Amino acid sequence: MAFAGTIAALILAMPAIAEAQQARMTTAGLSVVRDDGLTGVTADVRPTGGGVLQIFGVDGQTQRIQLGASGLAGCAPGDTSATCQGGNAGLDVRYANGDLAARIGLLAPALVPVIRLVDEQGNDRYRASLDLDGNPTLQFFDAAGNVVWAAP
Repeated sequence: MAFAGTIAALILAMPAIAEAQQARMTTAGLSVVRDDGLTGVTADVRPTGGGVLQIFGVDGQTQRIQLGASGLAGCAPGDTSATCQGGNAGLDVRYANGDLAARIGLLAPALVPVIRLVDEQGNDRYRASLDLDGNPTLQFFDAAGNVVWAAP
């Protein structure tokens, strides 16, 4: 009897569960804020396609983390040409003042994978990447931006 009751409950609940999976919210952007109005997170869809998720510092204004993917500059929304199929994508981590500290993503204009570490003065100090043929490169920079060590 308990088994039959469970089956009956599942059959009755299935349409509601299936309907709940179809629900979605459509908006130009989303902000998650505290009761006092301090912004913690924003999510937006970019005009060229893709989206961006931003996480803010304790002040609710300074961007600390950004995760984004986008179409290429100059490409119209919905453009499916080979030139416009790439797009930028990456994760940026920022210092407390909002300046870039690290990035893992695609480096324009070739859109090759890269990991960058940046000092507090805004200078690249480390870069690991692949070229268009998939060959790896590793570079270390001094504070003036000069390569001090590289492989290969």
